[in-house]
Amino acid sequence: MKTPLFISGVLLLFVSSCEPLSLNYSIGSSRLSHQTPRALSHPRESSAATDGSIYYFTAVSFPPDYDWRRDSSYGAVQANINLYRNDSLILQIPTGTVASPDADMHHFIGGHLYTQFRSCGRTVLAKDGNPILELDHEAILAGLMPLEGKLFTLWKNRSGEGFALMDGGNESFSRSRGQLLGSLSLGAYVPCGALYPDAGKPCFCYQNGNDWYVVRESREETVRKPYLPVYDMRSLDGEVCIFYHGDSSISANFRYKESVVNFSPSGFHFLKPGYIYENEGNPFCAGAGYQGGDPANAYTMVNFVSGQSVMLPGSGICQLSSNPLTLMFYSSDGTTGYYSGYSGIKYLQGNYYHLSPNAGIRLDGKLLIALNPMEPGRKPGIWKDGEISELDINGFISGIYQSSQ
Repeated sequence: MKTPLFISGVLLLFVSSCEPLSLNYSIGSSRLSHQTPRALSHPRESSAATDGSIYYFTAVSFPPDYDWRRDSSYGAVQANINLYRNDSLILQIPTGTVASPDADMHHFIGGHLYTQFRSCGRTVLAKDGNPILELDHEAILAGLMPLEGKLFTLWKNRSGEGFALMDGGNESFSRSRGQLLGSLSLGAYVPCGALYPDAGKPCFCYQNGNDWYVVRESREETVRKPYLPVYDMRSLDGEVCIFYHGDSSISANFRYKESVVNFSPSGFHFLKPGYIYENEGNPFCAGAGYQGGDPANAYTMVNFVSGQSVMLPGSGICQLSSNPLTLMFYSSDGTTGYYSGYSGIKYLQGNYYHLSPNAGIRLDGKLLIALNPMEPGRKPGIWKDGEISELDINGFISGIYQSSQ
């Protein structure tokens, strides 16, 4: 893999030596050759289930004698992207031509496994191992969303400037300048990334200089923003909510439906931009920082519009469920735990890597968390309410998903 695995949270996107080309697109597989995926059963048809609860998870498996943690032969070693339904392997896609071994380059959305592959001069997007879209430059997939029988994708240039929204193989909206808000690698934007549904329409936000915009179904609107730096912006049911820097160095504000809530916990210093999350249509925000004198003691402050706040250790966070609201947190030293309105804060035993924001779910009242042990020689596994079910592969689990995702 491109990025050492001691970096917890999300693997960094690959930046190759090739220069980005112009935004031109083609769809179909006439120019694409690829190795045939091994389908053991269709993702929607497998009947393997333990107790009626259905979940999926993805993993990357390497040859038995390969040290994937060091990954000294990145790109030259054949690996497989595996899709499991409960504990049964149902689809296996070889890396190369349509799939990369990186955790941030494959996504399970809407019952299908989407994979990406980038090499000098092109980008390929595949669905269940079959190529469906080819770009004639190397681009970063920022959002992917099936909606009403269509597939919408949001791509940004590797340079960081410019992006395009695509409806199938057709470009429906683009800008040569501007930076998108959100990505497929942020917990606040699971599962579809910077592109998400708002009132049944594809929606995203972006910034161009000092101006901010929301785009709904290819229609752009300028957003009235505060004069202070903005951390995150999101549209919920047609209402734009903004999380932005406060008047002092240790405060932040959250504007929603023309109401402004100030979060200024005593002595808490925000270290980096925070993000807006959604809980059953109600937004809340979270930002990493420290309280007191030592910036090394990182916490994530979760703030609700109601005024309630929760402080979680570490700087990584993902939402496992809405009712009850359950948040998973993790840090660079492998500390893993979860917060629930029912049980408060609890910790897991051991130290683990979490290689994507799709690290856990709540299913039928049970917590399921994907774990990759930091200790060499141990197998990855799924933590199920205290019991770990190991996966017999030489590799890692990249994500776990609800069947509806």
